[in-house]
Parts: sequence; structure tokens; C-alpha cells
Amino acid sequence: MTTAFGLLVAIPAVMAYNSLQSWVDARAVDLAEANNESLDATARALKRARAAARAPATS
Repeated sequence: MTTAFGLLVAIPAVMAYNSLQSWVDARAVDLAEANNESLDATARALKRARAAARAPATS
């Protein structure tokens, strides 16, 4: 009786844990991708700013 009750509690708990863990993992991947995109955009902006600073002024 106790084992059956324990399984009735444990199985849904493990399923909920796995579901939550999958959701957290997906959000971590989303954050990593967004971070990489942000770093890429920053690198491109810095490269453009350096190129503009090196270019001779035409006035």
C-alpha cells in the first residue's frame, strides 16, 4: 500500500521535474543565443566606429 502511494506521488513529481528542467534548459539556450547576438552587434558597431575614426576627414 505504501509503495503504491509512493509511486503515485513520485511518478508525477518526476514528470513535472523533467518538464520544468526542459523549460529551463530551453530558456538558457535562448539567453545564450541572445547574448551571442548582442556581442556580435557590439563587435560590428565597434568595428564600424574604429573604421570611421581611421578614415580621413573630408571637409
